[in-house]
Amino acid sequence: MSRFGAGGFGPGVTWESPYLWCGPAKFTTGGSFVTSFNPPFALGTDLGWYGHKLWVGGPGNRMYNVTTNGSVAASFPVPAGGKAAGTTFDGQYLWLINDTNGWVYQVDIDVVGMNPGSFGKIKGLFR
Repeated sequence: MSRFGAGGFGPGVTWESPYLWCGPAKFTTGGSFVTSFNPPFALGTDLGWYGHKLWVGGPGNRMYNVTTNGSVAASFPVPAGGKAAGTTFDGQYLWLINDTNGWVYQVDIDVVGMNPGSFGKIKGLFR
């Protein structure tokens, strides 16, 4: 087991091979700081990496696609209301947990055609 201090960054952690994002900061797995950005709002505890952007929970019970320069590329409401309590991207789908109803949502975010405010199609529900 290894560990390192995230220097007050966070919350949330996600993998961008070969780096770790701890909130708005990127580190090597050895704990060396790589870069960071100023997020447009306080990032939630859920954080998922996709391509060149992070998916994070934020204000208004929405999921936000935030670029590494800190701008919002797109957003959609958390399915069935509530807040996202965990987020990850599997290469094709965004997965998130709704903290209100305890369901896990598999969302096809259709990144190519996504516009700010649009909602991804829910592909599956798991409880």
